Amino acid sequence: MVAPLFLAAWLGGAALTGIASYLAYENWDAIKKKVSGKSIVILGQRATGKTTLLNYLLKGEITFKNEATIGVKKVKISKRKLSDLGWDVRLNSIQNDYSGVTSNYEQWLKALKNADIFIYLFKADEWILDEGAVENQLEKDIKNIQKELKGKNIPMFIIGTHLDLLEGIEFNTQKEKIKLIDELQNEAFFKNIKSRLNVSNSKAYLHFGSLKDEDGLDEIIHFIIGQMGE
Repeated sequence: MVAPLFLAAWLGGAALTGIASYLAYENWDAIKKKVSGKSIVILGQRATGKTTLLNYLLKGEITFKNEATIGVKKVKISKRKLSDLGWDVRLNSIQNDYSGVTSNYEQWLKALKNADIFIYLFKADEWILDEGAVENQLEKDIKNIQKELKGKNIPMFIIGTHLDLLEGIEFNTQKEKIKLIDELQNEAFFKNIKSRLNVSNSKAYLHFGSLKDEDGLDEIIHFIIGQMGE
């Protein structure tokens, strides 16, 4: 059933995998150029982590490293606020009813009209417990989202959250976690969703992670920024 993935975000030519605490950006100006002025829309069902991710984008910090080139090589680690990147982050209000009537998605479709980056969150832990229910809801959401996107040339991120809450699954090592994620990404349902969004000039990315702490959030942000400008 469960199948995870190998996660790598290419930033400044370096493949970043796994542990967020070990990751550091190298060029603030290059990153800012990628996202400044971009409108980011975060969508998803209740309790998927939208507000947590939004708050981190607005208030969190990312790590930079600068290497001294004179004498003994030294690496200086510094922090910069994500909000200083100059992006416009919006959290769309949650729908009260998902009966399948298109009008229920009116707010979502309106939010997507001017989106430059689209992020959709779903709970990976709930999918493990009840594949059918989560897949049906995700399928319904994506179908309505596609009506607005229609091959729009923007990066789209489908992110399974709450990876730390998977019942009966524990990670003794980072290698085990990466293996699980690799299997999840290769699940037929998720591969199908991704391929349907990858039409015309559109580019969709699938990722799984945790929002429980700064390391988990930082890793997700690294992944998102790493795909910008591909």
